[in-house]
Amino acid sequence: MVTALVPGTATITAASAADATKTAECVVTVAAPEPDLVDGQVITYMKSTKPREVPLIFVGEGFTAEHMGPKGLYRTTLAQLADGVFDIEPFKSYKEYFSVYFVAAVGREEGVGTPGHPADNALGIFVNDRGLGLISDREAGHQYAAKVPLKGDNGALIVVINARQPNGSRPWGSWASDQPEWKGGGQASIGGTHTDLGDGMQYTTIHELGHAFAFLEDEYFPSSNGTRYDDQQLAERHNQGMNMNVSATADPTKVPWAHFIGHPNYPYVGVYEGAAYVEKGRWRSESTRFHMMGDFCPPVPPGYGYDDRVNGPYFNAICREMIVKRIKKIAGEPYSFEEFVAKDKYEPNLVVPWL
Repeated sequence: MVTALVPGTATITAASAADATKTAECVVTVAAPEPDLVDGQVITYMKSTKPREVPLIFVGEGFTAEHMGPKGLYRTTLAQLADGVFDIEPFKSYKEYFSVYFVAAVGREEGVGTPGHPADNALGIFVNDRGLGLISDREAGHQYAAKVPLKGDNGALIVVINARQPNGSRPWGSWASDQPEWKGGGQASIGGTHTDLGDGMQYTTIHELGHAFAFLEDEYFPSSNGTRYDDQQLAERHNQGMNMNVSATADPTKVPWAHFIGHPNYPYVGVYEGAAYVEKGRWRSESTRFHMMGDFCPPVPPGYGYDDRVNGPYFNAICREMIVKRIKKIAGEPYSFEEFVAKDKYEPNLVVPWL
């Protein structure tokens, strides 16, 4: 009888219970247990099949050595968030372009601190005095991301924050840049905990990735902040291929998505006022009023096959196009609108396992 096996290969000989002269042998190979992650270690979670990869780099914050085991909170949280990205179009249809990397950032203290009371974590992220916003040391995040040996541009850096505080509260918040931050890609930070995966942390990861990867603007309104860019600034950003899902004009021939209007595959695309945090003076392409990844899909013509309410996250048509354009650019492939339309999938009623 074998009571324990150590890593390696062993030959086991067993005698027949009916005839002790008869024996059988089998070779058993026992793999060594996967070690815990150490600070700065890179895991290749997904690898592109294309000659030039489109990288997404995930770095965690507020995690300690006890979370770094093979099935620990660090890997399982980042894996669930990364998997969710590829449930959604157009990331789902272009999955083969992407490589996904996890970089271990090991702190001495779980969670995040507050102004004047920092936590001993890896990136120095803390909650502001409102108890919601998460203030990030972007340079520290870039240093961890640099552990990944990229050969070209980065797609985006996603910082996943275990936002537990010493008093046991777990504030939730997020932010993202809508312009290049590091190696050509933007950065998103998502705060919460593993208990917020469902309709909180997972949903927010995808939304913020829209900003950080494709430099999209929010379409929701109203907001006390007002719009971020005046007409001239928005025009300049359009010239750089950013914020193309929001317009300062209602002219259907001049909006950045004019090529979708009237196209038989996109009867739901038009010009709707209210976007970029304001109800007046900014226009969006679909009637959902929330943002580029809406809680509700746009109303569609009768018989088109979809209900009025969406069950899961959704990027609208111009946002899907901008995501695909960025994929193609990083991959070094030419973009074709005809190819985009042929591959594009409209899934406003998508049901995903984490909702």
